[in-house]
Amino acid sequence: MQKTHLLILTLLTNSLLLLSPTSIANTVISKYEKDEFEQLKTQFEALEKKLSHQSNIVISGTASVGFISAKSDDSTGEFTGAEISPAITYTSSNNIEMAAELIIAKQNDGETKTNLEYAIINLPLGNSIKLIAGQFLSPIGQYRQALYSPVINKFPTAPVGFERESTIPRSETGIQLKGLGNLGKTSLNYSVYFGNGPELEIETLDNGSILNPLTTNIEIKAINNQGFSHDLNDGKAFGGRLGINALSNSELGISFISGDADAEFEIFNGSNSEENVSGTSGSMTIGFDFFLAYQNGIFRGEYLKQTIDPLEVKNTTGPLTSPEAEWETYYFDVSYRLKQSPWELATRYGHYSAPDELENKISRVIGINYYFNKSTLIKLAYDFNSGHTKQNSGNTINMQLALGF
Repeated sequence: MQKTHLLILTLLTNSLLLLSPTSIANTVISKYEKDEFEQLKTQFEALEKKLSHQSNIVISGTASVGFISAKSDDSTGEFTGAEISPAITYTSSNNIEMAAELIIAKQNDGETKTNLEYAIINLPLGNSIKLIAGQFLSPIGQYRQALYSPVINKFPTAPVGFERESTIPRSETGIQLKGLGNLGKTSLNYSVYFGNGPELEIETLDNGSILNPLTTNIEIKAINNQGFSHDLNDGKAFGGRLGINALSNSELGISFISGDADAEFEIFNGSNSEENVSGTSGSMTIGFDFFLAYQNGIFRGEYLKQTIDPLEVKNTTGPLTSPEAEWETYYFDVSYRLKQSPWELATRYGHYSAPDELENKISRVIGINYYFNKSTLIKLAYDFNSGHTKQNSGNTINMQLALGF
């Protein structure tokens, strides 16, 4: 019994020695620090959650100035294309987004022209799909929605034909669904939209004599895709693009648009007076595009074709019908960034054909770019052009300084 009491007393003594003042103080401080850490962690998480639900505004854009010198011209060239494109993006606390961009450019006549490039509202419908409403950039192909910026485009000029709205849709006003998906191991991106559609530019021919003017022939001169905020017919244009990423750092795109194109213009009715007439024609656009990135090089290409059915004119004393019109263009380009260097080499081949053969053109471009930083570069290119007219066949030297902000 005494041995048992002695063992218990020894254990109690050792326990009291472990609970010395220093040991007790350390235990209290450790507990205090742990509580303080948990409190700070809770405050940080609350602040992070609050910030993630706050709205924000981002202002960005590009600025550029160009220079062109025609080889066949005796002049020393001219500076052109002074342009700034400010863009604003507002994101609300529930991730609803508003975005708009203006293009402010100096024209050849000295006037300043301002265009609305896009103005949209993005509504998230899930983690991988959103609804876009307003005037948006055409999702057809690559160039208009991804490469038109002077900071991204590897050349001072657009591909031949792609600077013309008759070849490539510029923008559309309507609604668009845009999202991501997967097909097995292949990732997909898609865009589908409804919009007001394009309008036609008509040229009147064979207007008769001065004493008895009578329009007997019309011709479709151009198709304009400028995101019109009105629609002259009851139908809507329907289009979209499917992007397929079967390989890493590559994409294959398929695009289409189907709908009616409208026209309003004046003709001579044979009674020394003009008559306002209108007409509607079916239109179809198909496109294919691709890009492949490997190490420091990028290889891409794009094909677009727009077809307009014969136009039948309404509200006229005699039937007028224009022939079918077709615009076609394609390009291939290669760019290579020299390793650990600000220098980049680029070359491009482009082909453009129109109903008026005088507008047909083939372009071959070689260029070199220098990057001051990721968003500022200067581009120098030589264009070998061939066409049916002097204007389309003259070779040119083009330079552009571009900055992104």
